[in-house]
Amino acid sequence: MAAVTSVRVNADNDKTDINTFELEPVNMVTRTSYMVKTLNDDTAVRQEPDSFSSEIAKIQKDSVYELLENIDDTWAKIVVDGQEGYVNIEEDAVVYENIQRDTDEESELRKNVVENALSFVGGDYVWGGEDPFSGVDCSGFTAYIMEDTAGVNLTHYSGAQASEGKVIGRDELQPGDLVFYSGENGINHVAIYAGHDKIVHASSSTTGIILSDMENGRTPVRFVSVLDDLQTKE
Repeated sequence: MAAVTSVRVNADNDKTDINTFELEPVNMVTRTSYMVKTLNDDTAVRQEPDSFSSEIAKIQKDSVYELLENIDDTWAKIVVDGQEGYVNIEEDAVVYENIQRDTDEESELRKNVVENALSFVGGDYVWGGEDPFSGVDCSGFTAYIMEDTAGVNLTHYSGAQASEGKVIGRDELQPGDLVFYSGENGINHVAIYAGHDKIVHASSSTTGIILSDMENGRTPVRFVSVLDDLQTKE
């Protein structure tokens, strides 16, 4: 496999030699989640898993939500309009398995995301920046790459981006997924997974945009996919 070559490489900034970095093949991944589908109109969503608990919302028949927790095969914990609540899965809803498989188009898209990100290695870090051609910060960089390559709109804030896709396990990590780090006040840095335990990110004003080890003095705290089920951008 040919190595990726960048026209923006700055040897003083580069933590991993981009000219010898080879793209990791994207595996065809199967991800399984569980969904809750309502059976009745005006299904009550309750504050606690109890029929006498306060009702926080009503949802209509055939509404679908991701299952957060199954309690004794009686109550399903879901999120409705930003609030966590419970629906009765003995009477009002069913739980089913949702299997998602990466497609060939998604694999190509992931490759394109990484190649686009790598093309900016050596660029400048600018706090609040949104354009890697003139300078960008970590979340501005990920937002730009995802919108430019995949048409995915992300908030220019790492803490928000951590909730704008599907949270995955480290063992499910694929090139093009997002990797998050935290500080004392929560998530404060985001990077794009490039494969081979490497990330590409707008690191700091000292280093700029670099390719580096995923374990770079900090341990990742969350992994998120925002590319599932997308088609290659025209």
